[in-house]
Amino acid sequence: MGLSGRENAELFRIGQWDIDADLSLLGQATQINIDTNWHNLRLVLQGTTIQAFYDNVLMITATDANYSQGAVALDVSNQPITFDNITVISLP
Repeated sequence: MGLSGRENAELFRIGQWDIDADLSLLGQATQINIDTNWHNLRLVLQGTTIQAFYDNVLMITATDANYSQGAVALDVSNQPITFDNITVISLP
């Protein structure tokens, strides 16, 4: 089964440790080109603003003031996926 096609990307706030429960949709991008090549995903969190970039193109901007800190989880609903070279940095 191929992974090519046009898909949606969604950004959720999760209210508990279980990634499949208590989801609040913060933003979404439609018609993202998906294929079997490597792509770059970048999340920028600054104050209450969250930006999600796909291959250095801004695809989602959202505002959420519910949490001042937290964790990042990468998940797909129905496709096998591999993540590599995950880096989390904090800027002053």
